[in-house]
Amino acid sequence: MSSYLDIHRKVRTFLKGGENIYTDEAILNGINAGLGAILPWLPKRSVAQGLAVTSGSLVELPDDVYLVDAVYYPNDQRWLEHWSITPSKALESDAMWIEYPSGYLSLSSELEDATVDVFYYTNWTEITTSGSATDSLGVPAYANIAIIYYATSYVLTSSAISSAMLRQFNTKIDSGQPDDSPIKDMASLLMQKFLNEVKLFPAFERAHR
Repeated sequence: MSSYLDIHRKVRTFLKGGENIYTDEAILNGINAGLGAILPWLPKRSVAQGLAVTSGSLVELPDDVYLVDAVYYPNDQRWLEHWSITPSKALESDAMWIEYPSGYLSLSSELEDATVDVFYYTNWTEITTSGSATDSLGVPAYANIAIIYYATSYVLTSSAISSAMLRQFNTKIDSGQPDDSPIKDMASLLMQKFLNEVKLFPAFERAHR
């Protein structure tokens, strides 16, 4: 796992020559945005044990749930089946779970006076400082380059927007086409490289028990 400063320095390398243009805060925001962008390909695993079943069939989820993966019922020492709302998936009499409504699990049958263990995916912890060498991103090393690509694109996109706002006040026609923007083109290229990189991540399999 790399430290925040390692990633920060590498983003600075991509932005070489812009030391006085791109602030540490902008790079910090870009890296945190990158941590959020990788979630569909690399979510963080977590577990909440002993969640109470209320009203017989509702389970309130932790606030940091991104996606529920599996539900375990300790009383019977068994995994509950996931119920997806599709025509081919019948609702069984045995307890099944679905992530509905928002922030809750609903069970297909009542489990009175029971608790369940919920295995889920959550967000990577955002970095809240731009100067600590001890802050770790927490992600596997193979995700670093994708985050660097995304963070650099994020910072450049901000500059491209500022440049576009200024260009509306131009008093003469510049050379090239009106929509030419090297900064925008570079931001788009880096975003495409980010998408190419995350496709190389090892596939994670959901339990969906």
